Amino acid sequence: DPAARADALRALAAEAGGRGSPAALPLVKASVAALRTSRALRLQGDLLSGLGQELDARLAWQAALEVDPTDPGPRLSLALSQHRNGRPDQ
Repeated sequence: DPAARADALRALAAEAGGRGSPAALPLVKASVAALRTSRALRLQGDLLSGLGQELDARLAWQAALEVDPTDPGPRLSLALSQHRNGRPDQ
């Protein structure tokens, strides 16, 4: 079951340290590959942002919005990222 596999990988990523942990990145990427959901892409963006990879994080959040435009999480993450980087109007 792809959904169960993706959920298990996300849980492993959280156990590995979650946001800001390089060890979690392969798990999150595997989760996205197993089941491309807004939740998985948002987690990937959060992790990349925590690792200082802001451009890649924004791409992940934008992909999350393409999957589910009604998910407020990626939109908020994008807005916060733009504000942190001095671009609050975008």
